[in-house]
Amino acid sequence: MPLVLLPGTIGEFLKVVPITVSLTLIASLFECFFILPSHIADFGSSQQQRSPLDRQVSRLTQHYVNLVARLLPSWRRYAVSFGVPLAIFASSAVVFPQLRQE
Repeated sequence: MPLVLLPGTIGEFLKVVPITVSLTLIASLFECFFILPSHIADFGSSQQQRSPLDRQVSRLTQHYVNLVARLLPSWRRYAVSFGVPLAIFASSAVVFPQLRQE
């Protein structure tokens, strides 16, 4: 986001970069919470074809889930996941109008 604060012609030219990155990250966050779980549920529903690595992957996944659950209780997990991008967006909304117009 510091690229948004660059003054002059270079600042005007490079202002689109952090905006594009921010919008891309927000879209990715939406996709990972709402679209990806549906794909995983559809992909994981087949019990007929089991890979030899399924047991190891499921054990590793369970360790990861336990670690995240221990580090971040459920309400904090969502607060961090939605709060950080929302704070970045809100701070950008405050900073943009205050930028000097040339």
